[in-house]
Amino acid sequence: MTDTPGTSPTRYRTKRLLVEYKYPPDKQPAAITTVFEQMEMMAPRFAEENRQVGADA
Repeated sequence: MTDTPGTSPTRYRTKRLLVEYKYPPDKQPAAITTVFEQMEMMAPRFAEENRQVGADA
């Protein structure tokens, strides 16, 4: 997966949370990839929800 603008801070925060909650270090790269895949799948829904909320304001 290639980092796009804005993913680096998110990747850093995700890694820090994994460390904070004592996630096994050898499994962190796969967990970070999974988090980003889930975010990419959910992004269109959240974008649509934000458009609807903005239209209601």
